[in-house]
Amino acid sequence: FEACTPAYNEYNGWYNCTWDSPGKEEGYWGIRLNSSKSPYYDANSTIYENWFWLENRAPTVTNLTVTPPSGGWGTTYIFNASVIDPENDTVTCRLFVNTTGTWVYKGSSTITTPGNCSVVVNDFTCDEQGTATFKFEIDDGTSTNLYNTSVATGPTLGEDVVIVSYVSGNDTSVNRSTGSQLLILKIYDQDKNVAPSGANGTIWVTDGNYIYAWSNQTNGTGHLIINFTPDCSYSVGANTWFGGIINDKCYVDTNSSENFTIRIIGTLNGAIIQPNGEEYLRGSNITIRGNLTDECSNPITGASVIFNYTSLQTSQEFTCTPVNDEGDGYYNCTFNTSSPTLLPFPQNEHVYLL
Repeated sequence: FEACTPAYNEYNGWYNCTWDSPGKEEGYWGIRLNSSKSPYYDANSTIYENWFWLENRAPTVTNLTVTPPSGGWGTTYIFNASVIDPENDTVTCRLFVNTTGTWVYKGSSTITTPGNCSVVVNDFTCDEQGTATFKFEIDDGTSTNLYNTSVATGPTLGEDVVIVSYVSGNDTSVNRSTGSQLLILKIYDQDKNVAPSGANGTIWVTDGNYIYAWSNQTNGTGHLIINFTPDCSYSVGANTWFGGIINDKCYVDTNSSENFTIRIIGTLNGAIIQPNGEEYLRGSNITIRGNLTDECSNPITGASVIFNYTSLQTSQEFTCTPVNDEGDGYYNCTFNTSSPTLLPFPQNEHVYLL
């Protein structure tokens, strides 16, 4: 029994007290009446079994909401429910969310009513993308009052937003036949606040006419790393590169916000076509003719070509000027054997292209 105090005397044999029932268990309650008036009356205690039924009414829930209503699967979502209880009972709200056809418990909130139940969820996965539904199980401590709210819609889960930032490889050079250069970007999941591993990424390299894609997946620290090894498909000179995330079901396609530069360097190969072992009389004109290509067998025009030649008899070195660009990779110059131009210091032992 619980004490009901104070007891008020209404006179004419009537007494009363008021008992505060909020928070008390539902069910039948008995009353014990204790009375005394000495010295003329003996004390009395009377019990009234199951004298009244205490009904614990169920809480009422409104305003089922989730914030934000949509976003990436890695976003943090807050689920809310407004709760009113007639007896101001302490209420526990248990959240269940359905993203794949199965209700999954996501956490609970215990409040003093009236109030707002709020549960934070940040563990959705990429495979749960789509429109979710949710509900709360409401528990005020009375088993007969335990119930589920209606089902609410939300949130709509989509791809996470990423940020692509530059790491290294800008303003570098790479030899087309023998070199390699690392091009590195950093990927950051802005919704989940992590650097994603295993995300599909691509770095594009272009000379303005053709564009080439180099694909890889991010490593454990979120770095997209490409070991760029150009071949004869690429043009020499300054090429532009940029990159980011593409064709990944978990992330929004996103490229770097700026372009970067890499210079592709080729290798020149020169060959003397003429003379080729012929004999010439002193005082005659001799034309030296050569061919210039790169390592990809492309003829090179507009190059700076120098023809030097050496007298095997005197070891003196001479140069032939002017050099004429014939086009299609061919160059020539002509000198008279009676008046060759002597170089100021030894250069080489043979006629060559420079």
